[in-house]
Amino acid sequence: EGWEVPIEKATVKVTGPVDVSRVACFTTRGYVNTGTCTAASSGASATFSATSVGGGEGVQVVAGFPGGTFVGAEPRYTKRLSIQNMFPLNAWTGAGTAALSVLGLGWLIRRTRRSNRDQVYLGLTPGVTPGRNQPAAVGHDSGDAPVAVQFTPPRDARPGEVGTLIDATADDRDVTATLVDLAVRGHLKIAQPGKHDFQFTLLSGGDQLVDYESNLLARLFAGGTQVTTDDLKDESYAGLLNDTRNDLYRRVSSELRWFTRNPVMVRGLAILGGIGLVIAGAGVGLLLGLVGWGLLGLAGVITGVGVLIMNNKFGARTADGSAVLAQAKGFELYLTTAEADQIKFEEGIDVFSRYLPYAMVFGVADRWTKVFEQLAARGAYSFPTYWYVGYYGGF
Repeated sequence: EGWEVPIEKATVKVTGPVDVSRVACFTTRGYVNTGTCTAASSGASATFSATSVGGGEGVQVVAGFPGGTFVGAEPRYTKRLSIQNMFPLNAWTGAGTAALSVLGLGWLIRRTRRSNRDQVYLGLTPGVTPGRNQPAAVGHDSGDAPVAVQFTPPRDARPGEVGTLIDATADDRDVTATLVDLAVRGHLKIAQPGKHDFQFTLLSGGDQLVDYESNLLARLFAGGTQVTTDDLKDESYAGLLNDTRNDLYRRVSSELRWFTRNPVMVRGLAILGGIGLVIAGAGVGLLLGLVGWGLLGLAGVITGVGVLIMNNKFGARTADGSAVLAQAKGFELYLTTAEADQIKFEEGIDVFSRYLPYAMVFGVADRWTKVFEQLAARGAYSFPTYWYVGYYGGF
């Protein structure tokens, strides 16, 4: 059909099992019959002949046989798989997918609720730990207890540790707060010679450092007792933040035992589990799609995506961790709500500097600073310069 090369004569012969009952032959150009084809039959054979074809012409031949001649040649139909018939949305698939999604997300919400995963001391006020040799039952609370204001940070809890405890994540803010806390405690001095330039100077300090603090200072001042932000751009400092974050995770899980397992490991397992649920949901959907129920696999994908989004909510705090968390929440409430005339000053302590690193991890450093700006405007406070020298000469 549609030959471009001219053909002087074309002959077709068809032979069947019984006598031919009818024949026809057509030569066409487009949809127009040109009438240059002849057909004849003799017994079980039919002969067709067309002349001067080509140049886009086609030849069609028809040989008719009595009905029932070709037994077993009936058409066979095979289902062609498509998105529409593999993943149809109807009352049954829609309801099933919705039900399974609700069950999956319900499990996820229950699994990641703090009251269901974190341990607490039963029978004790939130934030209180049992005394030495005092028996205390450990279990899970039924819900979040009200937060009581606390005017001081949790005892012996550094800002970076508190920041990691709150959200089970050691982030850059926690590392920055640790640096400021070390400066306030006299282990280094921060100077800002330019608007975007900082200079850190190592000092002797006046209190005991824990391992992650010692490691941070050792990495920061590996090249000498003074380092600038330009120096920190060198590739030798590339792992400083990541190493410090890992040290913080070890601190809160292995040393302080505020978490039942290292949050990094738990988060990694949750991410792997979420990816596994997405893959499993897609696989089950493809298999069920062969019978038209593929939409059900979407429930596994939705649950898996939820696990990936909430990967940092699977870690469990110990009873001690929950107690410190309650104290931290109370202190956060104080820093968040205290006005200038409500600040609790302590003799011999620069309250602003001492609590600033905690305000940083709580995300209220700007508010905390403005409260003391109001006190400074009244002449009730002057910003210290022993740990920081600002761009404009002040704080």
